[in-house]
Amino acid sequence: SNPPKDKSGIISMLEKVARVVGINPTFLKGMIAMESQFKYDARPYNRNLGKYLSSARGIGQFLDETWAEQIAKHGKKYGLTKDTPRENSTASAIITAEYVKANAKNLPNPNMVDGYFTHFLGPSGAKKFANASKDAPAARVLPKAARDNPDVFFKNGVSVTVAEIYAKYKKRIVDFAAEHGITLNPNE
Repeated sequence: SNPPKDKSGIISMLEKVARVVGINPTFLKGMIAMESQFKYDARPYNRNLGKYLSSARGIGQFLDETWAEQIAKHGKKYGLTKDTPRENSTASAIITAEYVKANAKNLPNPNMVDGYFTHFLGPSGAKKFANASKDAPAARVLPKAARDNPDVFFKNGVSVTVAEIYAKYKKRIVDFAAEHGITLNPNE
């Protein structure tokens, strides 16, 4: 069957995918709400600059390189190939779920925010972040991510702490999910 393109179809599909892959369905729905607001063809576009901000696409917002890596790693199991587009919401959900599941295994006591960070900061970035002192300046822990995401890592030109970013994203993930009718326990 065709992958869903509407929000209710995508939400229903996410529940099934989460069960098949073996991750928390509520977490997967919350993450997709945050990444793409359930838009199968989402792309980060800056109206002020008049351009796309990255190669990220689809409900999981994978960059070209990460998508290719993950399709090579997990695609065969699900009948996905290098030609499978990220706009295929079912494929994107499967790859997102597998990616987060695999990367969360490398974290101490992962919760919802850590799981999101495996996607946002990449597996090694999420691990560094999880193991850093919560009082550490976040920009020192992940300088490249700070350069790429100054709005996340800095406030009035000064690096925020790791704890401040955790708190911001805990609230942000819960709020984004709530906007889409999904109730999350941020400590899961």
